[in-house]
Amino acid sequence: MLRGAFYAYVAATFAHIAYVVNHEPFSFDAWNVSSDTAAKPATLGRFLAFWHQQYTTSNPRIGQPLAYLAYKIAGAAEIGTSVAFFAIVLAGFVVGLGRWPARRSGRDLAVLAIGIGLFWIAASDLPAYMFCRAYATNYVWAIAIQLWFVAVLRLRGDGQRPTRRAALAAFFVFGVVAGMCNEHTGPTLIALTLVYALWSRSRRGTVAPIVWVGLVAALERSALLFFAPGQGHRYTGFVEPRSILQPIRFRGL
Repeated sequence: MLRGAFYAYVAATFAHIAYVVNHEPFSFDAWNVSSDTAAKPATLGRFLAFWHQQYTTSNPRIGQPLAYLAYKIAGAAEIGTSVAFFAIVLAGFVVGLGRWPARRSGRDLAVLAIGIGLFWIAASDLPAYMFCRAYATNYVWAIAIQLWFVAVLRLRGDGQRPTRRAALAAFFVFGVVAGMCNEHTGPTLIALTLVYALWSRSRRGTVAPIVWVGLVAALERSALLFFAPGQGHRYTGFVEPRSILQPIRFRGL
């Protein structure tokens, strides 16, 4: 009965988020996306053209093409934002305990239920980001992607189980995408992955290949974002005087 109540609770939360996103007013960045795309319906060619335009002249984050999908494709924002919310909670569990939750463990389901409920209180600004599609894709969806980069390292970084080459290649691509989510968190992810590699070597005498792949991906993704043509247009020199460590110090590790 308690497991059934938990799944009903998850379903109700999913439906609640999707309902509010569906009723989001057409405002803020919605007009920018509409203007940049001449209000034309989505096609693959227009999607790629929008992504190229954003990367070269406006906002190079991966959240911008995701925002295109959220605004142009019916249901994408409702499903994507709801999935991102639960992905953040689940990633928090995995990073904290180093394992997947057990479906038949009442304790694990209770931890997840607490995380789902208290997320709204712990992150008081969360609704303001979740219920604006451009902010949701650039921050909430991005947080979910970046946390799962860390979660994969938490699950497989000990090297106890070999990782196939195809999985390593997929993780590299995923790492590049994670790094292109936000330029403010890129340096933190690089530092985290490097410290984890050094810690693994001192603790175990070796470093799992997936950790090195993650570190290379972290460096590659940050370069793609920091040196994107659109970055200079976006900030017009505002962040250039800052060092790499200053965003970490100002925003917190």
